[in-house]
Amino acid sequence: MNIVELGLRALGVTDADVQNGFKDAEVQLQDGSKRTVRLSAVAPSLREPLLRRYATTGDTRTVVRPMLSGEFTTDDFLDSLAPWSLAQLSTAAVGLCFGVEQLRSLVNHGARMFLEETAQSERRACANQLQMLDQATQQWAFEKGKRASDAPTMLDLAEFLFGGIPHCPSGGSYSLSRVDGHPHCSVHTESQTGN
Repeated sequence: MNIVELGLRALGVTDADVQNGFKDAEVQLQDGSKRTVRLSAVAPSLREPLLRRYATTGDTRTVVRPMLSGEFTTDDFLDSLAPWSLAQLSTAAVGLCFGVEQLRSLVNHGARMFLEETAQSERRACANQLQMLDQATQQWAFEKGKRASDAPTMLDLAEFLFGGIPHCPSGGSYSLSRVDGHPHCSVHTESQTGN
């Protein structure tokens, strides 16, 4: 379960709350006491600028303050909240602005983007390491007087690899080939050198 699901569950934000336009939430203060506050949805015309400001500043107060009223909007009150209560309030506030399903969809999209970026980064790192192995093979062949049909071992290349023998960041294994070939990765077949 991700942080958004935890926040929504902790505050009990539902699609009905989104339809009603408010949510009464119990928050904990730093002194251990509890208060009930009402988060009210902001006008649709204010949602996008509010969420954009929140996204650029990362300040949870940015999204929470306009949805509270009276004494709950003061810095003193917001400062008195336990950090997790402020985080839960901001999650609930965003949930009220977007709707629970839309929020889940955004989080899932963000998680997919993160995983895709991580995979792409690992592919690039693997391609760089394959290139280092290829260069080390060429240097090994040159310095040791090897022929194009000779194939090194990882131990043969160790002295030509600064930082030690590389490992695929995705857990793949590297296989070396002849001097006139290219090394390969068992995971990143599209990252092979020379292709």
